Formats: sequence, C-alpha cells, structure tokens
Amino acid sequence: MTLIAFSRMMQAIERSTPSRSETIIRDSWPTFDDPELLIKIMALEYEPTNIGSIRAKKWVTKALGLFDDELDNLESLYGDFTEGIYLDSQNSVDSSISLREFDNLLSMDCSSISAPSYRLFRDALLLMSGVERKWFLRFWLRNPRNGLRKGNLEKAVGKLYEKPLKQIRKDLSYHNLSEIVSYYIMEEDPPVFLSFGQFIKPMLAKPLVSKKKKFKGGIVDYKYDGNRYQIHRNKELVIIFNRRGKVVTDQYPDIVEDVLTWKQSSFILDTEIYPINPDGSPAPHKVLGTRVHSKNKTEAVEKCPVKMVIFDAMKVGDTVLIDMSLTERLEHISELPNQATRWIEPESRKACYTQAIAEGFEGIMIKNPDAPYAPGKRSNDWLKHKPPLIELDVVILGVRYGEGKRSDVFGSYLMGVKDGNSFQKIGWVGTGLSDVQLTVLTNTLRKHIESYDKGIMFTLPRVVLTVKSDLISTNADGSIGLRFPRVSAIRDDKPVVDIDTIERIKELM
Repeated sequence: MTLIAFSRMMQAIERSTPSRSETIIRDSWPTFDDPELLIKIMALEYEPTNIGSIRAKKWVTKALGLFDDELDNLESLYGDFTEGIYLDSQNSVDSSISLREFDNLLSMDCSSISAPSYRLFRDALLLMSGVERKWFLRFWLRNPRNGLRKGNLEKAVGKLYEKPLKQIRKDLSYHNLSEIVSYYIMEEDPPVFLSFGQFIKPMLAKPLVSKKKKFKGGIVDYKYDGNRYQIHRNKELVIIFNRRGKVVTDQYPDIVEDVLTWKQSSFILDTEIYPINPDGSPAPHKVLGTRVHSKNKTEAVEKCPVKMVIFDAMKVGDTVLIDMSLTERLEHISELPNQATRWIEPESRKACYTQAIAEGFEGIMIKNPDAPYAPGKRSNDWLKHKPPLIELDVVILGVRYGEGKRSDVFGSYLMGVKDGNSFQKIGWVGTGLSDVQLTVLTNTLRKHIESYDKGIMFTLPRVVLTVKSDLISTNADGSIGLRFPRVSAIRDDKPVVDIDTIERIKELM
C-alpha cells in the first residue's frame, strides 16, 4: 500500500461526482492491504497539526528551496499552492513511501520548524512526485478539498461491507470509522461500549420550526443557560466530561462532592451545569467563564456558584439505557436528585415556556417521549424553543486591538460560520464580553495568529463564541452581516465542527 496509489485515487475522486467517488473507493479497495488505515486517513482521524497555512508555507518553501514569492505566484496562478506545486513539479518519479509512513507524517506535531518533525517532513517531501506532494500537503493541512464528504465515505463503507447506513451511523456513536471497519473486516459487529470513563457523544437538539412536522404530546424541560456535561460515577470515583469529551472534573469539586453523597453509585448522566445568583436564580452564562478559566479552583467555586440538573441518562447501574425510550430512561433516574424541571405531556407548551422565561431561564426543550438516545445526532426528537432573538455559534477568524482602556487586549472579533470545507465571514463583534473574558480570549488567540494585514490579525479557527443578534442582513455587495451582535458565551465546550453553517444563516434570513 503506497502513497502514490492513494494519491491517484484522490486525483480521480477530485474530478468526480459524490456518487462516482463512492464507486471509485469501492473499485480501488482491493488494491489496498490495510483498509483500516486507509479509512483513518480519508476520514482525517487525527489531532490538529498545530500549524496554519502561513507557517505551513514556510515549511514548504524551505523544504523545496523556493522563495516566498514563487509559492505566492503558484497560488495566484492555480488558486491553490498545492495544485501549483503538483503542476509545476520537476520530479516525476514516484516515491516508495508507504501508507503507514504517510500516516506517521500526518500524526506529527508540527508546532516548531526546529523540531525533528520538520526534518522528517522535508526528507519525505523531497522524495515525492508532484501528485504525491499535492495530496500529502492537503491532508497534512487537514483540508483535502477532494469533494469527498463524510457521508460519502460512510456510504462507501456500507456498500463494501453490506451494512445499512443507519447501522454505520449508530456504530459511529461509539467508535471512529476506521475502528468500525476493523470489526467489519473480521465479520463482527462493533461492540456497544458504555463503560465508566468512556465518553459518549451527546444527543443534540434542533430549533423548533413551526413549519416542520412535530411529534404529538411530548416531554418538556427547562432550557438552562449553562454548559452541557456528562457525569460518570463508579463507586467513589467521579469523572465530568464537557460536551467535547474533555475531562473537566477539577473545575467542579462542589459537584463531585454532591454526587458522591447520592445513594446510587454507578451511572452515566447527561446534565447541564449553570451559574446561579446568591438567591439561586440563574446568572448570565458568561459568569461560568470563571469556573472554566480560573487557575484557583477554590476561589472559582466561591466566585461562581453553580447548580447541576439531570435531564437524561445513558446508563444506571448495569442497565444500558440508550436504546430505551425517553420515558423509560427517565424512570431509571427518577430517584436521583437534581432533576431538571419537567412536564410530561403538558396541556400547554406555551405555559411551560412562559414560566421558564419568567424564572430567568433560556426557554424550553420539547422531547419525543418514545425516542431512544441518539449519541452524536442532531435530532428532530429534541427541539429547543427560545425567545425570538437570533443566536448563532460562530468561530473567530480574526481579531483587532481595542481602544482606550482596552487597547492592550483584542476588542473586536471577526466571526465566521461553516461553508462546506471552509468558513464564511459574517462580520465583527465586540460587545458582551467582560474585561476578564477579553484577557482570556487575547491570551488564547495570540497562540493562534496566522497572518497580519491592515490592522487585522487573522487566526486559526479554534475558538467558538455564541452570539446573539437582532437580525441577519446583507450589504449591497451581497456579504452577510449581523445587526447589533453581542457575545453571550465563550464556548470552550463546543468544537468548531458544531458551529452554525451558511445554510442555516440563509434559512434565518
């Protein structure tokens, strides 16, 4: 199995329709002796390389002995410097680099050009032919731009191993795609692991849209303005995961202490932790940043009291609940404390909503009582209903320094949403952040600055914000913007892959 065979397959896929791409993958499959590794690479099951496009170009120019202007000219001429390197390459001799060596190169931490990883990168790049360089660099940059979407890859695997797409997506709730393939090769079903300490992707909700068909009846919960957490307990050990699967137990020693007093000593719970005022009423979400970012955890507990509520569970004792209906799952947690405020088939959802808003909460969640828990899926079985302000999850793409007393921190943030494999800018936001939050964001984003132009520092897409706006507008040139945007939360708990898309922006316009 070689890099050149992989590159030729990618070259064919790049010029094909999605359905044709699936056929190419299936036809090429017998030529690869390690399907699990092949899927790992195509699905990009890797950590970030810690290198942006500006620094990546420095690595490439130094390795290939090019001037910066030469690479810029190739990018200008072909629209993409990797395509330019391929078409302009003088090396037509294919390398003998194996897919395993390719995998090792993709797994390197490339944060420093003085580290051994650069020498490995350079030596490998010099051995590659033009087409190999193109596809190696694209996957190294985590942006293959081959037109192959995750769904196409899942469909191709399904047809190769005669598995329905529904089954594959269920298996993906517990394993990545390459792990699933390894089980299919052995003609085994991937095991459903619901073990203590193993994070489970959370089930996600969709906004309530009046035009869409909805289930009748329902279970209604308050929608709490906090962060989603998964709490695991096994006897005297408690682990708290945020929604990205990161262990954050040390941020909530008070929650751990409380959980350890409960009679039930084994469970995996889906919860929300939100900040509260001294009187117990909900405080603004941004206050929670004290818990998330403070180094002094004892002080953070005092400054930011919180409350945890349970609204679902995946496992209680030895009983796995995921495939049960919501009604059955709630029966298994009914004896636990800290239950979310909940109505079973209320006479009026509007009355529930009015009560939630009056008590200072975000709104309500409307849930299908017959639906199983769907890990990682954004489902119509859970609908969220909030006041008619536009709320979006965006990623920061650039920053500018503030003015006056904020001149030493970043005061304005360029927002972006997903647009296919890239991002589309939707304007700037600078209000809604405290001085502490501005300092935290500045310290974080300084590590991710990629380039500078006309007063704007462009950053790698790493930090997610939740912003609220009165409406979405378009300028005369067709560019999209938000009216009176303000930051409501820094979403350390939310990955960039989960931010809003340009398609949703257009739906809201």
